[in-house]
Order: sequence, then structure tokens, then C-alpha cells
Amino acid sequence: MVALENRLLAPHELARVLNVSLSWVRTHAAPSCKNRIPTKKVGGLLRFDLQEVMGWIEKTRKVNPPMEKNAPEVAR
Repeated sequence: MVALENRLLAPHELARVLNVSLSWVRTHAAPSCKNRIPTKKVGGLLRFDLQEVMGWIEKTRKVNPPMEKNAPEVAR
């Protein structure tokens, strides 16, 4: 069996790994997306290198930190 990080993933596989919808993956892979997920074309099919995608996520987090960090503290 090939490890996930050593092969290219189809859009539905990436969605499952990231726990997002297939439409989210397709939207963020579209050429019109401002901050596009790194993609590969293999025989006209859309594929994703998981290591590249994880690097993209880390880079994106540095530019746009998760909202939890900016959320106000809850009074106790």
C-alpha cells in the first residue's frame, strides 16, 4: 500500500483527508481562486500532492491566522 504523502490524490480523496467538502476543494483549486491550492494535471485529471497542500495550508495560516486566535475571551 502506498502512503498518502507519496502519491497524488484525487479531489474527493483530498476532501476526505482535509475533512472538507468536495465543492470546497474544487472551489479552491479553480484557476479563478485568489489563493489557489497547489494542483497537478495528470492526463487532464486534477490531482493534489498532499505535501504541497499541507505547505499551502501552513503558508495560508501565517497570512490569515485561524479565527479562534482572534476571538474574544469568554468571561468565566
